[in-house]
Amino acid sequence: MDSPGNQPKSGYIGPALFSVILHLGIAGLAFLGWSAHTPPTPVVPHMQAMVIDAETLKQMTKPQPKPAVKKEEPKREEEQQKKQQDQERQRQEELKRQEQAKQEAERKAAAEKKREQEAIALKKKQEEERKKKEEEKRQEDEKRKAEEKKKAEEKRKAEEERKKKDAERKKKVEEKRLAEQKQKELERQMKEAREKKRQEELKKAEELKMAQEAAEYERRLQEQLEAESSAQRQQRELTEVEKYKALIYSSLVQAWLQPPGEIKGLKAELQLQLLPTGELLSVKVVKSSGNSAFDQSAIGAANAVRKYSVPSDPSLFNREFRNVTIIFSPK
Repeated sequence: MDSPGNQPKSGYIGPALFSVILHLGIAGLAFLGWSAHTPPTPVVPHMQAMVIDAETLKQMTKPQPKPAVKKEEPKREEEQQKKQQDQERQRQEELKRQEQAKQEAERKAAAEKKREQEAIALKKKQEEERKKKEEEKRQEDEKRKAEEKKKAEEKRKAEEERKKKDAERKKKVEEKRLAEQKQKELERQMKEAREKKRQEELKKAEELKMAQEAAEYERRLQEQLEAESSAQRQQRELTEVEKYKALIYSSLVQAWLQPPGEIKGLKAELQLQLLPTGELLSVKVVKSSGNSAFDQSAIGAANAVRKYSVPSDPSLFNREFRNVTIIFSPK
């Protein structure tokens, strides 16, 4: 029987394997805990080769003899078994804990993946909603701009139409004003022409009348001259001069308007130039009364008489009444 100090190395293979498995489990837990926070990286499988000679392989596969149990060492063997049982129990608990840790890590990884997927889906949904709102806002802006452009165009057209109508209205008003002005001018010209024609006709009629009256006057005078003697004609002319001067003076007094102020004793000598028809051609003061108001009232009276009484005898008229002098003193 070999002594414990000479026990072959193959007797430590089991504990060594257990220790390796234990360290691998701890490393796996650490790796799973780290992978829950970092994205997993692919593990490239690899193999580690070990060179074993035939003797060593024979020793490893050779059944190991059980160590001799000394009667004087039962307590040690019992402790060894208990230790092995404790180690096995610890190994089972460690495996169970590793399995739980693995499941927890997988659960956490699934939950994290789910959260990431939900976050991605939420972000995608938010992005789609943002794009949708932006598109709706863009369409609303385009619609608003189109409506504003339409309103501006309608306003521009309405303004152009208003200006056009205003220009047409002003044009019609101006045309009407020019037509009325032209019509008034035409009426004025026609009125002036009619008045001119009427004046010409009146002048011609007056000239004709005066010529006819003069001819008639000359004819009657000739008849009277032939019928009367020279002495009789002289006496008649003296009587005629006094009579017609008295008639002329009476006409002046009737047409006279008394001026204000004292006029007692005033007299003015007037010279009247008459036509054979008795109409006044002119009047002037040849000797003033010394009162200009009185002189002007006498001239006013002379101009106010439309027609004076004059003799029908042409020679008597030409000699005494074509330029007749009257002393005017109404009071």
